[in-house]
Amino acid sequence: MTDIPIKRREILRCVFRPAFPQILLVVTALVLFGSTMFDVGPDVERQKYVLFRLLVLIVAGTLLGLWAIFFSGWNKLKVSLAIAVLIGGFWGFFWVETNGDISPSSVHARNWVLRLFNARHEDDVAAQRREQAKQWKRPVELTPSENDFPGYRGADRTGVVNGPPIARDWNAHPPREVWKQLTFGGYSAFAVVNGYLFTLEQREEEEAVVCYDGTNGHELWVHSWPGKFTEAAGGTGPRTTPTVDNGEVFALGALGHLVCLDGKTGQRKWSVEVLQKNSNLKWAMSASPLVHGNLVIVNPG
Repeated sequence: MTDIPIKRREILRCVFRPAFPQILLVVTALVLFGSTMFDVGPDVERQKYVLFRLLVLIVAGTLLGLWAIFFSGWNKLKVSLAIAVLIGGFWGFFWVETNGDISPSSVHARNWVLRLFNARHEDDVAAQRREQAKQWKRPVELTPSENDFPGYRGADRTGVVNGPPIARDWNAHPPREVWKQLTFGGYSAFAVVNGYLFTLEQREEEEAVVCYDGTNGHELWVHSWPGKFTEAAGGTGPRTTPTVDNGEVFALGALGHLVCLDGKTGQRKWSVEVLQKNSNLKWAMSASPLVHGNLVIVNPG
């Protein structure tokens, strides 16, 4: 009588051992596919949806790893080492960038890997700037014009651009590339005054306000200060857009460094640490300065 349960256990073990990965993959695929059938709401609901899908993948990967170590019949030490090398090697060589939904959007090689192969984007930008520095630069003249876009979402913050009509059929009338310029990292948009472009960039371990020539994209001046903010779901770099008003440029870095610069030269007129004796938000300073008369209004959060 005792032989029957033993045989049954052996049969189950023989079936379960090779079939578990396939069963796990099928169940995982069905759960992920089934989750797409739900109507996902905005913001928090969408983020919960993304986190649920990530959790399903993490649980499936963990179960698959445990099966490989304890139930596959393979050498436990070799399998454990292989898993450790795969996971550790991936995170050692690469990092994952996420989007606003906390969803992985792209994979990037780490800086030490790029340095090893002389393939860092920052090095390419620096080389391009050194070459362009040899060329003549036109002086910055910030005479206001009706087509200016002097800050985040424009002069009146509506996001409306007044100008010539834009062709809607880009297949029939594709846009023509006038110039192309490599830039450093960050999430700042551009302020545009009289054909000059102003933005914030992350340059290695510094944040930098930069003025570009709208006719050819060349860098005309740069003002930088020490500061580097990194957040897993948002990435590295400043988040705000400079504001240009009456020939002055106002910019707020991710760590709370607020500066007023001479728009023609980039020279600092004054600066303030808006987070002095306070802590930063987890997503850093992200609200662009608003100039109203003699006041500069920022939102430290």
